[in-house]
Amino acid sequence: MNRPGQSGLPRELGRIEGARPGPLLLVVGGIHGNEPGGVVAAERILREQRRSGSLGRGRVVFLVGNRRALRENVRFVDEDLNRLWVGGAAPRSADAHELIERDELAAALEAERADGPWESVVLLDLHSTSGEGPPFAILADTLQNRRLVEELPIPVLLGLEERIDGTLISAFGRRGDRALCVEGGANGTASTAVAHEAAIRLVGARLGVLPAGADELEAARRELARQANGAPAWSRLTGLYRIDERETFRMLPGFQNFDHIHAGQRLALGGPSGNEAIVAPKDSLLVMPRYQGQGSDGFYFAEELSADWRALSRALRRAGLRQILGELLVEADEDGRVLVAHPTLPMARRRLLALLGYHVAESRGGILRLRRRFDPSFDAAEGKHRDAGSSNVGTSDQCAF
Repeated sequence: MNRPGQSGLPRELGRIEGARPGPLLLVVGGIHGNEPGGVVAAERILREQRRSGSLGRGRVVFLVGNRRALRENVRFVDEDLNRLWVGGAAPRSADAHELIERDELAAALEAERADGPWESVVLLDLHSTSGEGPPFAILADTLQNRRLVEELPIPVLLGLEERIDGTLISAFGRRGDRALCVEGGANGTASTAVAHEAAIRLVGARLGVLPAGADELEAARRELARQANGAPAWSRLTGLYRIDERETFRMLPGFQNFDHIHAGQRLALGGPSGNEAIVAPKDSLLVMPRYQGQGSDGFYFAEELSADWRALSRALRRAGLRQILGELLVEADEDGRVLVAHPTLPMARRRLLALLGYHVAESRGGILRLRRRFDPSFDAAEGKHRDAGSSNVGTSDQCAF
């Protein structure tokens, strides 16, 4: 696992073994090659730990994603590595370089999980964006993920797995593990690596795998809060502008993550000519505007979520109403975890299902399939229904996540 790849980086940057049993924290940086901040932050944490020698519980393993893309400073070589995990589309080519990266990374992740037993397994996936803006966290909306992300004083964005298939954090979520993605800021900036370092310290301290003093943790919180700069605390994705393969797309300059945009506002130019105006369909928050050449996601829309919404959803789930109410609202399949409905399902019912922890897993042929996220916080009895997470990339390909 430690042999250098084409980028000169090993798959595993290093590990910190705890003095006693505990959780497993898997930190992955560089899934996209033009996002090096996570790798830089991991190297800093490892250097400091070697100097201090302090040990916590369990284990922390620091892994590298797309090594060749990191060397070439591109998002990907042939395929987006963060679209090739469970539920992702089949790659355009069986010879895509990222299939090698995915299979090697999957093997490394699975080897660590199998080397337990662990109190829990947590993934921290470190990314950055091509646009400016504050660091923020992306997660599947489970209560166990919420408790973990509350350690980080940065905006939280829900709903990504409803818009993007085949991400690494979604693959972890299917297994019932906790998984956070931290977008640290703009690609390649010093502040992004600082944000990633602070996130590793706070998550590691929360799990007990990276011991730290109160002053050190408070400094990490202050740094993240400073970079967050008053952005909305919680929001949910409501839409995506997907770039057509025949389209020449150019985001207009000056937009940042969590900017407030207004209906009819010009955001980008596109179409076959590259000169057609692309406007906001409604008042929204703008998230992840694409200022890079690669990637099919032009930008996302989001809406702010109130503290009352979060409190109500938590209460409904803890009261055990998820399966009962879900089956009253739409038709359930045999295990009660996937609901089937027509896309004309009223918005009020969709919002209630979101409160209960359901998300749109598929929309095809005039039918919506809504899946209830597995959440070990209160779904222990449903463990037998968990998705084992075998890959559907290709026809005979199988990977652990």
